[in-house]
Amino acid sequence: MEIDMNIKKAQSNLNGFRQSNERFKQFYLNPDYETYIIEYTGDILKAFESISYAAITVTGPVFALVALPKGELNTLLQDIPQIIYVEGSFPFSLSPYKVVNTNDYYNFMDGTNSALNGEGIVVGIIDTGIDYLNPRFMTRDGNTRIISIWDQTLQQGTSPKSIAYGTEFSKEDIDLAIKAKNTGKNPYDIVAHRPENEHGTAMAGIIGGRRLSDKDFFTSAAPNCEFAVVKLKKAKESTLEQTGVDKEGVDVYESADIRMALLYLSELQAKTNKPMVIYTPFGSNVGGHDGGGPIERYVDSLTQRRGLEAVENTGEEALANTHTSGMFSSTGEERIIEVSVDPRQKKFICFYLDEKTR
Repeated sequence: MEIDMNIKKAQSNLNGFRQSNERFKQFYLNPDYETYIIEYTGDILKAFESISYAAITVTGPVFALVALPKGELNTLLQDIPQIIYVEGSFPFSLSPYKVVNTNDYYNFMDGTNSALNGEGIVVGIIDTGIDYLNPRFMTRDGNTRIISIWDQTLQQGTSPKSIAYGTEFSKEDIDLAIKAKNTGKNPYDIVAHRPENEHGTAMAGIIGGRRLSDKDFFTSAAPNCEFAVVKLKKAKESTLEQTGVDKEGVDVYESADIRMALLYLSELQAKTNKPMVIYTPFGSNVGGHDGGGPIERYVDSLTQRRGLEAVENTGEEALANTHTSGMFSSTGEERIIEVSVDPRQKKFICFYLDEKTR
């Protein structure tokens, strides 16, 4: 009798979780709803049961994402005192890359000079997707080296268990798709994932593409690694409006989706119990760039666990003056601080105060 009661309770909790997930999906994917990253205390899920105009998904012990209609943020902060910090979902863009042809590069990348070839390691790549049919991402016998793909842009398939949106494809799905292609069938009927552009595939190739023959001069850093791939969806219209980004002809992504990608890969690492390195080739001019923002501290919290590391590339804007600083020595003092603003930037500027001088 007690076992039956526990089963019913578990089923009830699961049904409630699915309903909550579906509600968050509807709110979050709505282009007219805004997304915020919050920090909270107490039972935040219980607190949200008292309101109907906003939806929440928890991403960690003190972090969560919230989706709500435009203009309702102040109402939310009044209704939910458990929220202690809030930040918008900020825009990110892909970091550019270029081909380097130098002897130093190839000497460093040549796996024959090192035992560090990626064997036993999973590389998680948050990018624009991957060409999973490319043989450089397969073993010699034609099976995929990709253990998982989460495509945030596809909403028709099965999403990850703890995440409300997108479609997840397993290694088994990808192997079936490869076999379908080899027998003249359409692989995308099985795995509908396609890369948005070549960026994600290029990053995967640089990191761990394998040589196809002894005469192949292609070289990568970790040719024996496995991959876990997240294809980011593009930023919502409401996010672009909030940050004053001109959406025409620009591929812009947002921190909320990057945050969910980090959550997905960290959970996958815990499930597989394999060492994982997460690579995020994105950059943004938003934030204090001092490691104190919510997404930076979220990465710090995830990588406290053994076997999980995160890598981010650095920018190349140097002295472009997209960030600048100044000191005020007394109340009422006026100073002119010049900043560089792109002609397409409409209305967005952020101020960050040092804790000691706040």
